[in-house]
Amino acid sequence: RLQSGPTPSIVSAVSMEDLDLDDDGGVDAPPSVPAGVKKLRACLVSKLVKTEQQFLEEGCENVPELPMRGDRDAMLQCTTP
Repeated sequence: RLQSGPTPSIVSAVSMEDLDLDDDGGVDAPPSVPAGVKKLRACLVSKLVKTEQQFLEEGCENVPELPMRGDRDAMLQCTTP
């Protein structure tokens, strides 16, 4: 869950203008398909849907600036419940 209060969240620090898009407006890496239907979450910035484990292992390839890879607390803060 996102924290409320004066401290900005990890997600609010990244905007769509900050993303590294290629010439056709897409991202450089193709997104992976969710590995199952349990524990699905969506990135709060790109809306990419993956399992918790995929976000922990791969992060969000659409927003690599978000520090989700290997950090469960950051992954929970950057994705929907």
